[in-house]
Amino acid sequence: EKVIQNIRNLKDWWYLETENFIIVSNLKNKKTINDLQYNLEKSRSAFMKYYPLKIPLKAVSVCRIFESRDEYLSYIPEQMKFSAGVWMADKKELAISPMNWGSQSDNRKIMIDIAYHEGFHQYLYYAADETNSDVWFNERNACFFEGIDFKAGDKVKIDATERSDRMKKYAANFRAASFIGMDYPQFYSGGKEQ
Repeated sequence: EKVIQNIRNLKDWWYLETENFIIVSNLKNKKTINDLQYNLEKSRSAFMKYYPLKIPLKAVSVCRIFESRDEYLSYIPEQMKFSAGVWMADKKELAISPMNWGSQSDNRKIMIDIAYHEGFHQYLYYAADETNSDVWFNERNACFFEGIDFKAGDKVKIDATERSDRMKKYAANFRAASFIGMDYPQFYSGGKEQ
């Protein structure tokens, strides 16, 4: 009710409820909406296969999808302006931005990959009883789940080849103990790619 009330007087905003989510958006592209709705739910099932819940989730997972990049940028915290999506535990919302480049199809694919990544952060937060996990664990798993492929029906296939190759490149010069206790600014100080 709180989420619905929040958008009630916003022009062109609507909401859609699914089994695990309430999606609020002003997005106009129906194909993108349908694909995001479907993939949010499917990815949740994948997260649950890898990290089963001990007790059912009580929280409603909120996903806010913006029609324009500018709207997204004005909504998220300053330190996240580089992002195309973000899980904001303080607002209890996952926010996704469209990109200002590429075709509509490219944009839709990027938004779905973002939904997988940020959706994992959201799932883990709620699965851990609204506790933030260590950055290294949270980010590595979120990146892993970007490679979800549901083309095989209900089977979950994850293509981590590209990420694994990059990890091997960095592993030679990396000491695990050096990043285990890092916060987000420390973790990303070597560059987002690293």
